[in-house]
Amino acid sequence: MIRYLLPREGRFYRANLHSHSTDSDGHFTPEELVEGYLDHGYSILAITDHNRFFDRSLLCREDFLVLNAFEYNHADYIPENRTVHLGMIARSPEIREMPELLAFPNCPVGTVDETFTASINENIRRGNEAGFLTVLNHMRWSLDNEADVLAYRGMWAMEVFNHFSEVLGIEEFNLSTYLSKIRQGEHLFGIMADDNHNLVGDRPRSLGNLEPWDFSFGGWIEVKAPELSYAAVIDALEQGNFYGSMGPRFESLYIEDGMLHVTCSPVRCISVACNVRRFNNQWSRNGSFTEAVFPLQEGMDFVVVTLTDNEGRRAVSQAYRL
Repeated sequence: MIRYLLPREGRFYRANLHSHSTDSDGHFTPEELVEGYLDHGYSILAITDHNRFFDRSLLCREDFLVLNAFEYNHADYIPENRTVHLGMIARSPEIREMPELLAFPNCPVGTVDETFTASINENIRRGNEAGFLTVLNHMRWSLDNEADVLAYRGMWAMEVFNHFSEVLGIEEFNLSTYLSKIRQGEHLFGIMADDNHNLVGDRPRSLGNLEPWDFSFGGWIEVKAPELSYAAVIDALEQGNFYGSMGPRFESLYIEDGMLHVTCSPVRCISVACNVRRFNNQWSRNGSFTEAVFPLQEGMDFVVVTLTDNEGRRAVSQAYRL
């Protein structure tokens, strides 16, 4: 019997779930963002302007879906303090209002502040109850450490990769923290996103040679859904029928007779992480390959598959419970 981890039916739609427009601190208008992402092969965009929530239905087309969303700044931006941001994506286009969320005074880095953590968890709860998918964004940029993130509860997803942070020189590939969350028993998905503001003029001088669109198209998710409709896409997101990528593609992912099967675009490495100390890795020194098979071993509770291509770009699956 075959268990498909990525659905066999449907098609993949490329999505960026974290972007900013001129409605907050982005360089491009919402209309320009749609045109830019459509031109680069995307089908879905969530425009997550800071603390502002809009009905984006007029931006939707037959071949492009814009999700209603916003990003909540939990604390004021001070460079030396923690500044947690929560992305919130409306599960239905009928949701018209932001939930009433808590603001918090500044929290210095390294502070063990149970009140701060409690307020984050309360905002996650309020967002969930109001009908939103809640995402923890860019933990490293926020100056959260792993212990901070492990104390957050109830999120739909966290960013495993944030392209904007990487452009700024911040290490924002957070797979290890995501795995720690899964190992503590949480039901949580991982996404990759641009977080594109497309601003150049106010960036550090070292970024002066970049163009506005250089802040886009660096991290995304591929959503497997039966159709490009708001309801079908949200259902796929809630079911975890997607993976995150900087470039590589999963073609299929399934289990048959105790073996995990992976097919993908050409890569130099396919690795499998789980809850126990097992080394599950296939790697090529000089070339690339497009498939691998791994035995599921005793004691495994879940698997997360990572692809790495010859340019070092990665794709990460969801955590699949066994």
